Amino acid sequence: MSEEIFTEMRKVINKKFPKFLNTYEVFESFLRQNAILIKLGGVVVTICRDSNDNMILETAVIGDCEYIITGDNDLLTLGSFKNIAVTTPAEVIKSKLLE
Repeated sequence: MSEEIFTEMRKVINKKFPKFLNTYEVFESFLRQNAILIKLGGVVVTICRDSNDNMILETAVIGDCEYIITGDNDLLTLGSFKNIAVTTPAEVIKSKLLE
């Protein structure tokens, strides 16, 4: 995770789902305790149609991620980025059930 992603998530929750802001704060606290925090700046990505999604790719590259798990169609259309699979939560669950 990166601070920029936390900021964007909070902004989206506050705008689209304000009733869930307290629940999000609990979720963010959990993530902060369990996720690796990545500082952006070493990699610049500009390929996404939605420029806010570039920070997701930058965070994944710097964090040496294997997957980006998302429901965002702008990211999903990529399929992968620099050997990082871009997939849905349902696909991850399905693949784990088949192992």
